[in-house]
Amino acid sequence: MKVAQYRAYGGPEHIEVADRPDPVPAEGQLLVAVHASSVNPVDWKIASGEFPFNLMKPGLPYVPGHDVAGVVLKAAGSFREGDRVFSRIPGTKGGASAEKIAFAHDAAAKIPEGMSDHDAAAIPLAALTALQGLRDEARLPMTGADGRRVLVVGASGGVGHFGVQIAKAAGAHVTGVCSGRNAEMVTSLGADAVVDYAKASAYNEGGDYDVILDCVGNDPVGRFTPWLKPGGVYASTLPNAGVILRQIGYTLTGRRRVRAVMLHPSGDDLRFLAGLYTEKKLRVVIDEVFPLEKTADAHRKSIGGRARGKIVVSVSDGGARGGAA
Repeated sequence: MKVAQYRAYGGPEHIEVADRPDPVPAEGQLLVAVHASSVNPVDWKIASGEFPFNLMKPGLPYVPGHDVAGVVLKAAGSFREGDRVFSRIPGTKGGASAEKIAFAHDAAAKIPEGMSDHDAAAIPLAALTALQGLRDEARLPMTGADGRRVLVVGASGGVGHFGVQIAKAAGAHVTGVCSGRNAEMVTSLGADAVVDYAKASAYNEGGDYDVILDCVGNDPVGRFTPWLKPGGVYASTLPNAGVILRQIGYTLTGRRRVRAVMLHPSGDDLRFLAGLYTEKKLRVVIDEVFPLEKTADAHRKSIGGRARGKIVVSVSDGGARGGAA
């Protein structure tokens, strides 16, 4: 099978397309023919050694990619051959930038009718991070959040654009922070207010927040915590040492909380997200689609930090099947 792999540690210049043996699924694993994957910063950060403390440095050659959409070739669990499935594959080893992959069946969900493989590949890591950050860490109820105020920092990015929609679907009042050029897009996703980070130093002019979901991580936690209501939660999808320390300290004081979002692959959560998609409460913004042979260019675009929504890698000709990408 064809794979896109890092032949050496470093940047996308080390990515090459190569042949590898097909994976052999273990007990309880699906074997999936990959139609599409997507690029997340974790993919190139692992390869470059930028991930915190270099704890996730992979063996070489390293096949990046943690999101997958495709068709089951070997069944496991409740899935059958021919089922269209999507997943954030478990673990930190990647492997989705390939024509085939094996992974645990309980991390997968069926792709609903009307969802393209490109959309399905764009959802898992980013939307699961947003969902689990809002629901599990920030304790935002997924129904009946009326009156709660949510700030999403990085609202036009991969995680952020899902965060806006999930919070809005829950009934919250949502403010999105993004660049001026992306304000219209974020408004179209349901944000009640949009703040241009280049023109405003404070994002809480309309009052303090019950939840702040930070999908950027460039600013110190102390910039945001004063904008939380008593009992409010700041949740970072890119936790650093400062977030961890404040998480401990704020847990002890109890007035406000700081939480690090650590993604857990979950087929059940993907089914929840698929339901939002089917109900037209969640849509996917795709900035650009690259073929497998151009995976290096896809990683360069992600590193540039200017993508709107998600960057998708089309692995096979069937990648857009199921609907418009």
